[in-house]
Amino acid sequence: MMHIAVAFLKEDILRKVILALAVASSIASSAWAHSGGTDSNGCHTNHSNGTYHCH
Repeated sequence: MMHIAVAFLKEDILRKVILALAVASSIASSAWAHSGGTDSNGCHTNHSNGTYHCH
């Protein structure tokens, strides 16, 4: 009976780890996106290298 409880506990921990990684991944990807003072086309100039790009 103890073996079933240990297996369930490991499965529960694995689910929590996967959920935490998914949440962290979504937070990180939303942090990369930025408004950066976009114009009406959703674009802006990166002043560090002079490139113009759109989001």
